[in-house]
Amino acid sequence: MIRIQVNINVPLIVSALLYYNFWGRNVD
Repeated sequence: MIRIQVNINVPLIVSALLYYNFWGRNVD
């Protein structure tokens, strides 16, 4: 279960970071 959680958490965090960066660049 831990492996599945991490597998889902990793891409989720990466996606959030990429989205945040994209928005930040767009705003800038």
